[in-house]
This record gives sequence, structure tokens and C-alpha cells, in this order.
Amino acid sequence: MSLLRFLYSVSLCLLVLNFSVLVTSLPAPCSTIRCPKGTECAYFKETASCVPISCEAANPCEKGKVCVDIARQCVTSPCPQFDCVEPCSVALCPEGTTCIDDGSKAECIPVDCKAKNACGPGQECTPIDIECITAPCIRFQCVAMSCEAENACDDDDEEEPECIPVRKVCKDRNNPCPQFYCTSARCPFTCPNNSIPKRGKHCISKFDHCKCNQHYRKKDGACQLCSEFTCPNNSTPKKRCVKKVSHCKCDYGFKLEAEKCTDCSTYQCPQDSIPKGECVTKFGDCECKDGFRKEKSSNMSKCIQRDDCIVCPLAMPSCDESCQNCMIKPQKCKRCAKAICLD
Repeated sequence: MSLLRFLYSVSLCLLVLNFSVLVTSLPAPCSTIRCPKGTECAYFKETASCVPISCEAANPCEKGKVCVDIARQCVTSPCPQFDCVEPCSVALCPEGTTCIDDGSKAECIPVDCKAKNACGPGQECTPIDIECITAPCIRFQCVAMSCEAENACDDDDEEEPECIPVRKVCKDRNNPCPQFYCTSARCPFTCPNNSIPKRGKHCISKFDHCKCNQHYRKKDGACQLCSEFTCPNNSTPKKRCVKKVSHCKCDYGFKLEAEKCTDCSTYQCPQDSIPKGECVTKFGDCECKDGFRKEKSSNMSKCIQRDDCIVCPLAMPSCDESCQNCMIKPQKCKRCAKAICLD
């Protein structure tokens, strides 16, 4: 009886062994598939396919998303080691810029004058104090300062306007001081030697639109020399025809001594402020720029942004199309920007 049991056990073991060999010899669904880099074979609903498991895969994310590597532990296989996120969520934009997503990629664009290269060559970045209801909120404009700027001579004439470089001294330090003017078929006049266009005049059509340089005055349709005295360093003329040092005015931080303008400032005005007088020795000699107010503390005096400024429209004002000389008064804390026709 024991022999029969032994033979039965041996027969049963051989049967199980043969069945195992038969099963293992059948090809597994993923054994015949070679998956590309970054993918792994997955068997689901009697179908085997290659699925992404890392950012090395050809197209791990849908259009408009970017792949980010993430290490995670899984109890099942395959185990994806990545996530698909919005492009701007991983973009590292420098100071003065913000991220925008055009649906395919993220791009950092300038939004204020702190951004490097916010404006092109020959342009000056001018801050604009505005409140926006949409993003991005552009808080600056690029003002053409020289003929190097692309928008120096924007003109609708068929004839391409010509940019004429000039050298001007502007007293208003809060506003740009362009060093050029434009001529074209609509503005055919060119200022004569020793003269420049008047402030705000970019379209020159007659001599009245020109201003003689220092030491020159208008006479017989030209700018003729009227004095040979030169103001000392760190000073500007108070009159067109300068004949003595009293006709000169020392720059901020300098005072007149022995017919020279010598440094008299011992205090540096903080950011967002300008000197009120010639000699600056304390914070009281400084004036905050428009939109800022003074704040003093035990260890610091500075100008901080005001919170009572009016909210102005996002769009910049403009003159009528018929206006040839349009000047934009910049926005201030209690006044919105305004377009003025100078024709």
C-alpha cells in the first residue's frame, strides 16, 4: 500500500512539473516588445504597450505642458517618475520680468524698468504708474533718446524720415531728454548750424521751431555768436548770451566760489528722491519724486510709495491723427497722463 502511495505522489509531482514547464514556455505579452528610452511595457486589458516612465520619453506630456522629473515609490508597475505641469510654474524669471504662456512654451517678458534690456538701443525706460485688471501688467514705456532707437522717427510719410542727432541740455530731470529730431517730406525744414529743435518739436517745418545754442542768438534767419564766455565746470548758463560767471548757475550739489562751482554736498539723497537746492547736507534738502512720500525712522530716512494715488486707464492717451506734434504729459500721483497737441 505504501508503494502505491509513493508511486501516486511521484506521478502527481511529474504532472505539476510538466504543467509548469508548459506555462513558462508560453511567451509573455511584453516579452516580444522593445520599448524606447524613457518608456516601459505595460499589460492592460489583454493589450501590451509602451508607456512613458520618465522625461527621457519622446512625448511624455500633452501639448502645452512641460515634463518635470519626480522621484516616487510605487507598489505597482509601471511607476512613472515624472509629472506634467504648466510651463510658467517652473520658469525662473529674473527681476523685472514675468512669465507668460502662449500655449506651447513659457517666456519671461519685461514688465518694469528693473528688467535688463527692457528697452532697445537708443531708448530710455520710463516707469508708468498704472493699475491693471489683466496680466501681464506692463509698467513702463520705451522713449526714443537718440537716432539709434528703432522708433526714433515714426512717420506715415511715404518718404522715409531722416533722424538728425543733436545735443540738448534739459532742466527737467524727471522726464526724458531726447537728443534728436526728424525731418521728412511733411517736415522739410532743417535747423541751421548752432541750433536745435525746441523742446517737444520733432517735426521741424520753419525756423521758429528751432532754438539757438548757448552763446548764439537768432538774427537774419541764422544763429549768430553773441558771447564767447564759457561757464565753468558743473554749471549751466542762465542766459542765452553769457558774458560773465554771474550768468551761470551751478549744478545741484555745487556752489559758486571764486568763479568756480565747487562741491558742497555732504549728503546723498535716497532712492526715488532729488535735491531741492544746490547744496545737500541732510534729508530735508531732498524732495521725493511724484508718487512717493518721506518716511523717517531712527536709523533710516527714505521715500516710500504713496497709497493715495489715483487709478488711471491702462491705455496711453494720444492726439488726433491730424496732429503733427503730440506731447504726452506723464502720469503723476494725482493726475493721469494727458496728450497735448503742440501744432
